[in-house]
Amino acid sequence: MFHGGTNYGFGNGALDFGDGCQAFTTSYDYGASLDESGRPTITYYELRNIISKHVSANSIPNVPTTPPLQQIDSFKLKPIRGLSDNLHDVTHVTAKSPVTMESLDAYTGYVLYEAKIQGAIDGVVKPGDKPRDRVIVYVNGVRQGVIDPIHTVINTVSVSLRPTDKLQLFVENLGRVDFDGAMSDQRKGIVGNVTVGGTDVHGWTSYSLPADTESIGSNDGPPMWYHGSFENKHNGQAADTYLAISGIKGQAYVNGFNLGRYWMVGPQQQLYVPGSLLKNGHNDLVVLELEPQVEPLTAEGCHSGVGFQMTTLTAGPAML
Repeated sequence: MFHGGTNYGFGNGALDFGDGCQAFTTSYDYGASLDESGRPTITYYELRNIISKHVSANSIPNVPTTPPLQQIDSFKLKPIRGLSDNLHDVTHVTAKSPVTMESLDAYTGYVLYEAKIQGAIDGVVKPGDKPRDRVIVYVNGVRQGVIDPIHTVINTVSVSLRPTDKLQLFVENLGRVDFDGAMSDQRKGIVGNVTVGGTDVHGWTSYSLPADTESIGSNDGPPMWYHGSFENKHNGQAADTYLAISGIKGQAYVNGFNLGRYWMVGPQQQLYVPGSLLKNGHNDLVVLELEPQVEPLTAEGCHSGVGFQMTTLTAGPAML
């Protein structure tokens, strides 16, 4: 790959060779010679040096001057809404067992599964045939843990449930496998029955939660929507920047445009923001934070463009 790109929105794909789901990052460049902003990387200069040894002197033109990246000072983001509020307004299905994301006529974003417990049960939560995506487990709105398919040995979450307790499973669609044999098994959400300690849990309501800024709810509760604003003081088209957010994991929107996913575990640490997305003067940033634990949540635009924690030119594709 010579020129990197960006998987805006939920456009990232994934790999699955049977040893865990490997979802691609928002930035998609595989260590390309030009990064997603079109700027030359260390790989570019290494290739240029190699080529220069095999061609006539001065036959390679000078590298064009690249426009500078802009710095946007750190600003605070305020919590405004909970993603899972106003559930009666979103597409949902009530049935004996959970239904897939596709059955809710949804293909990206998130699904919330909710069941009211009838009797006392304890043990490990098993979300259907297998964890197909990242599952955050809540009991009565309190986070119990995460089941994450990115690991070869998938971690487990145990719960202790009593009558009238509410078990919630929040599923994030990490991305769909886009080649190889696993493409034939890309139903998202939960497939099959949910068990706790080997006991089937019945009576589920499955909610499609479209993660767009037009679907923001009206109350509090995790995951949370945050909002902040910043000023662009450039005259004419603004310079590019790299957005850094102090949150744990989530989705970022600049002026209503879905930039993509961020996750503090890396390898990607910042999201590329083309200057064409920015307006002169006032700009808005909306963030959907899946693990609202950092307060205050802050963001800034960086001119360094340190997008990845990578130290060698031989690093493979960066995975989410």
